[in-house]
Order: sequence, then C-alpha cells, then structure tokens
Amino acid sequence: MLKRIRYVSEFSRQMSAADLEQLTARSAASNAEVGITGVLVATGSMFFQVLEGDPARVDELFARISGDGRHRQVLVLEVEQGDLARLFPGWPMRKLDLSDESVQRLGSVRAILKAIHAQRIVMQNLRGALEQAVWQEVVSSGALKEPGA
Repeated sequence: MLKRIRYVSEFSRQMSAADLEQLTARSAASNAEVGITGVLVATGSMFFQVLEGDPARVDELFARISGDGRHRQVLVLEVEQGDLARLFPGWPMRKLDLSDESVQRLGSVRAILKAIHAQRIVMQNLRGALEQAVWQEVVSSGALKEPGA
C-alpha cells in the first residue's frame, strides 16, 4: 500500500539557494530513514511537492510540513492511496529549483504554479463570499431563533 500527496504552498519568507539546499539535504536524509520518496519544486515564492510512501509515514510528514513555518497557504492538490507504483523510486527527496537561470527550460512549470496560486486566491474570495451570503440568509430567515420562539 502506497500513499501519494501532491501539494503547493507559498514560502513564508524568501529562501536562498543555500536554504533550499539545506532543506533538501535534511529532507532526503529523514525521508530515506522512513522510506519516503518524492520531489520538491521551488520557485521564487512557491513550493510544489510530491511525497510518496507508507500511508502513516506520509501523513506524519505532511502534518509536520503543514505546521512548518517555512510554508503558508498549504493547498493539497491530490491524494492517492492504494496499489500504486512509485513515481520517484530511489529519490528520498529530489529538488528542482526554478530559479531565473532555468526560466527558459521550465517556464511552463513556473507559469502553472503561478496559476495555481492565483486560483487559490480566487477560491478563497469565493468561499468568503459564499459564507457571507449563507450567514446573511440564516440571519434574515430567522433560522437563529429558538424553535417555538
């Protein structure tokens, strides 16, 4: 049984190439100990990551990532679980840094990550508008009153 999580997040602060190297090296060592494989894609302000391995181990790692101060606005794109083949066998953590030098080769990946981020903002705005509309309907309909009041 294998679990795979794909997610994106924003950097909570600017990260240098050295910061990313250190993060990747630590992650690779830690992941190798527990059988997790995957890839980390970093661009100027965003991460895209794929994690795969034992379901309990992947869940533990993802919980730590979600609470890690280097990430904000963590958005799960997809979760798969079952009899899956690893996409990144032998890669306890591989990093792709979409720095300015690689923009020509990986420009489409960078554009996709930016579009996902923009879509997230749209979804947050729509969710807020929906919640406000529902709340206004609840208040105006009197649904907050006690039954029989």
